[in-house]
Amino acid sequence: MKMATLVVSMLCVTVLAQGLWDPAIGPCRADEPAPLPDLYIVPGELSFSVDRETCQAAVKGSMVAIFAVVANAGPGNITPAMMSFFCGTALLGMTPLITNMSGWPDIGLAYFVWDTVVTEPGNHTIRVELNVSGGDSNLTNNSAEAVFRVTSAPPTMELRIEPGELQVNPTESMKGAGSFTGTVRMQGVDGSRVVVNLEVGLDTGWLCMLSPSILVIMDAAPQTFSISVVVPEKTMANPAGALNVTARATGPGYQLNATARALVTPMPYYMVMIESDKPYQELAPGSNVLYTFSVTNKGNAVDSYEIEVANLRDLVNNHWMIALSTAELKNIAPGESRIVRLWAQSPEEMALYKSEPSVIVLKATSRGGQDQSLLLTQSFPVYAYEQGSYPPMYNYGTVGLTIAILGALVIAVAWRRRSKRKNAAAGKTAGPENQTTGEPATVSADKTPQK
Repeated sequence: MKMATLVVSMLCVTVLAQGLWDPAIGPCRADEPAPLPDLYIVPGELSFSVDRETCQAAVKGSMVAIFAVVANAGPGNITPAMMSFFCGTALLGMTPLITNMSGWPDIGLAYFVWDTVVTEPGNHTIRVELNVSGGDSNLTNNSAEAVFRVTSAPPTMELRIEPGELQVNPTESMKGAGSFTGTVRMQGVDGSRVVVNLEVGLDTGWLCMLSPSILVIMDAAPQTFSISVVVPEKTMANPAGALNVTARATGPGYQLNATARALVTPMPYYMVMIESDKPYQELAPGSNVLYTFSVTNKGNAVDSYEIEVANLRDLVNNHWMIALSTAELKNIAPGESRIVRLWAQSPEEMALYKSEPSVIVLKATSRGGQDQSLLLTQSFPVYAYEQGSYPPMYNYGTVGLTIAILGALVIAVAWRRRSKRKNAAAGKTAGPENQTTGEPATVSADKTPQK
């Protein structure tokens, strides 16, 4: 029994000795320590935001979110860590590092919400420190800092539109167009991002377009935009249209509103139209004729017109008599019509007919056009067909009867002459005729005529 025990013990010692000295197995030793990570805060990835807008400043009382992105440059796996947030030397708070973000095992994120309600206005140094519980191979890159400004009041916004009044020139057949230039300036912005939304409208409903409609401002430099306005044709000169522009600025912890106003004034254009229901008439010499004209304001502003007969001198020289119902039409509204009457008396001339009519030209001149140094006139001719004049009681029946009598006389004279020529050609001579009875006289032997 003792011998068996001794043999077993020797065999165990031999096996153990072979295991300790066999190079293939190696000596029996403790496990080596795992490699450490090298966590660091990514430069430039310490950022701030208010209402999800990245910024470098906020109004006192704003809730500011502080973000820090952490990366791993070492061979070891990223380990749990705590992030400490300081404002100067005062600890704001601590949050754990969030790792394995969206499938990125070597990226971590830490964030903290800072309530600035008790923070004094001014520039503040915000520092973030990384505390790795499992160890870190490099402790020199475990902190980062950035400056954030807390203001006592939000920035101010100035909105301007130039010119203050825009004059456009629509006509009867063409639109009028023009443009404004707008400027937005933010005072008190310290690098934070401010988004300005612009809206525009005209109280007259005319078309207006704004470009661009959104501005991003990060400093005090002015930002410009343009406004185009289109006024329809035939637009009245009054009233002017009111252009209203609204700017709404959204920044970290505040929202600002501003408005600006300008005028869009359609310039007047002047036009007149003359019409007559009967532009020609027939009349006898020395008789009267009456023409009626309709004078219409075809412009877009109130206008007055001077009325005259353009060829009055020639008509007077030709012995016409002319009279107008008025020499001026005052204050005619756009689209309004007025009536003008023209009386004329033709000259008393003895003539069977006239081959051409007499022309009477009515002329209207715009007073509004004259005020703008423009000569705007409209002329309308009317025609008088003169039938001619004849002796008193002379008509077509008298002419016919006269011609018939004259014709009969001519025929009688011609027949008598023809009979005489025929008798002379036959050699016949007529004896003395009894002057009383018309019979030939009887001659006796003693050649004494007896009755």
